[in-house]
Amino acid sequence: PTSVSAPVTQERSGGRARTSRAREALRSLAEGFSVPEVRRRRLIAVGVLAVAIVGVAVFVGFFSSSWIGPFAPPAEEAPQVQPPSDGSLAALAEQGEEEGDGASQPEGGPEVRAAVEDYSWEELSQISALIAAADSDEAGLEIAKTYHLCADDGTLDGTQTKDLELSDGTEASMRVAGFRQDEKADGSGAAGITFIASDGVSEQSMNATGQLVGGWEGSTLRVWMNESLIGELPSEVSDLVVAVEKRTNPPAGTGETGQDVTEDKLWVPSYSEVVGQPGSGSNRSGLYESEGDQYQLFSDLGVTWAEPSSELVIPSGGYWWLRSPDVANDRWFVVVGPEGQSAYGHRPATENAIVMGFCL
Repeated sequence: PTSVSAPVTQERSGGRARTSRAREALRSLAEGFSVPEVRRRRLIAVGVLAVAIVGVAVFVGFFSSSWIGPFAPPAEEAPQVQPPSDGSLAALAEQGEEEGDGASQPEGGPEVRAAVEDYSWEELSQISALIAAADSDEAGLEIAKTYHLCADDGTLDGTQTKDLELSDGTEASMRVAGFRQDEKADGSGAAGITFIASDGVSEQSMNATGQLVGGWEGSTLRVWMNESLIGELPSEVSDLVVAVEKRTNPPAGTGETGQDVTEDKLWVPSYSEVVGQPGSGSNRSGLYESEGDQYQLFSDLGVTWAEPSSELVIPSGGYWWLRSPDVANDRWFVVVGPEGQSAYGHRPATENAIVMGFCL
């Protein structure tokens, strides 16, 4: 029989060789694409894709919410484009120049603050100058309203205050009493703001000699206030206080006639400056000549000569001096009583509280 073993053996050897070469090729291919390399390339691809997605999202979000986008806020305005520099078109108005933006700060005035207490005395002096320079009392009051020196309706309620401390440690709360109600002693016109203390700063007699003669003009109280007390004020206040004219009736029974006109930096108010002109029911009616209009503060608080007022009661209690001699008798100066009465009078040597006033 014919033998076939040799061809079969050769065929098997050839198959094994081809299988071996295939395995070598696969091994080489696998080595070129190892697992770590595949993972690295995949991570790089994923990172690039993520960055691209974020970039697209940011762009879409910005575009959609900008002034030209579909989701822009209703109040968003398109940016203003300025006209060409050749002057062919008028310049655009600056933002805030339109009417209705609110009250503007008066020219030359300090920054507007919330309350009287928030201003320095220097700033209050500047505001006072603006009020004094106004064309009318109404215009002056508008300036006071702008700076919150009074209520929005222009009234005073006693809460418009500024504190100061005397050199001896006494604290005084100074209330805004009025605007343009006192005339400067130098003849330059009205003082812008008048302040009156809410309590006594000391106790003094009207006239240590006990005499009525000379009235307010010749009193030791007037000398003490304008020579001693003013030196106890902080310099930031005393340097700004302006002298004003004060009219005062002569004492009854002294033979003096005509009102005295004094120039004072510090003073106590008169009868009419606090309660107004007395009416027919007063024993002073027909005898008393006005020593100045009633201050707005007391008028707005409803103070009258006819009845006591709690608005005139001072925190320390007791009586306080008015500079007016009592025209109904020849022994007294008028005082305000502890219950807010204005019908009392005391002898000049009596010591009572001093409720000082001054103007800026």
